[in-house]
Order: sequence, then structure tokens, then C-alpha cells
Amino acid sequence: MGLLPAEKTPKKTSMSDLTTLLYGVQKAGKSSTCAQAEGALFLATEPGLNHLEVFQIPIASWDDLLAALAEVAKGGHSFKTIVIDTADNAYRFCVDYICAKNGVKHPSDLAYGKGHALVNGEFLRVLTKLAQLPYGLVLTSAPTSANCST
Repeated sequence: MGLLPAEKTPKKTSMSDLTTLLYGVQKAGKSSTCAQAEGALFLATEPGLNHLEVFQIPIASWDDLLAALAEVAKGGHSFKTIVIDTADNAYRFCVDYICAKNGVKHPSDLAYGKGHALVNGEFLRVLTKLAQLPYGLVLTSAPTSANCST
């Protein structure tokens, strides 16, 4: 038998089985939607969950995020959906981490293309590892003023 499948994969109907990106303007209800996910744990990279009663870990750096993800990966908890709120800030923390690790102020201070490749590689490594865990993963993101055409 070859690599071609003989049957369709069953569809997943629960948010706790999916990897999802919720993108929208601020105050659109992304966090409120995530709070409804089964067993949601917020890795809160910014304040703003005060209007919701949720389980959350405040994240202020890439090291904080790595430590939280290591705890999640150990298992032995009831969380089923991990929410990174927001992925934008998590990425900024990753940039700061890579810059500090390499003794520069900006990724472009490294050899041409190397800084951004290191940041993107680290960010993708961590998100891929998280997505492979047996939990749902939701990333929230909002347009920044630099991205808006207003």
C-alpha cells in the first residue's frame, strides 16, 4: 500500500482540537470568544482580560512564555485550549529575546537577513511545538496602526 489515504480524516468539531488564529480589530470580542473554549488557559501577553473570568498567566517576556509552555507541556492539568493573547506581542518578545541573545538592538543589526531568520525560526519552533501538543491552540491578533489604512 502506498502513501495515498484510503479514508478521509474525521473532522474536528471542538475548538480544543484545532489550531486557530482569531484576527480582528481591538475590542471585537476575540478574547471573549476564546474564553468560551473548553478548558481555556490564556497566556496573556498584554493586559485587557479584566472583563473576563478566565485562567491566565501574565506573560511579560519570551522567557515567561517558554516557562509557561514548559508547564503546559508537562500535562497533569485540566486545560484543553491554550490561548496566546496576543500573538503580536509574543512575536515582539521573541524579537527582544533574539536581540538580547545576540547583543544587538534590532534584528537588522546582524548580518543581512540573519536577524529576522533567527527571530522567525525561534517563533516558528515554539509555535510548532505547542501546536503538536494534545491541546487546542488559539492565537489572537489585531491590526496595528502601522498596518491600518485609516
